[in-house]
Amino acid sequence: MTAATPLTAEQRATLDALLRNESDVAYRRRVRRVVEYLDLSPGQTVFDCGTGMGFYLKVLFALYPDCRLYGIDFETRVLRFAR
Repeated sequence: MTAATPLTAEQRATLDALLRNESDVAYRRRVRRVVEYLDLSPGQTVFDCGTGMGFYLKVLFALYPDCRLYGIDFETRVLRFAR
C-alpha cells in the first residue's frame, strides 16, 4: 500500500471550517483520519453504508466535489437530514 496523498492547504482549511463547531476532539481526529485514509482522487466513488445524517458525505463532498458519493441508511427519518 502506498502512502496517502496529503490534503492540500485548501482542503485542510475546508476541513477545519467543517469541524470548527465540533467539541469532541477524538471525533475531529477520527474524521481527519478517515478522510486521509480514503485518499480519494477525482472521479472515484464512495458508498457510505449506514450514513446516518450524512456528515462524512458532506465532508467528502466539500473536499472532493468531483467524486461520486452515495449514502444509504436503514433509518429513513435521518436521511431527510442527509439530503
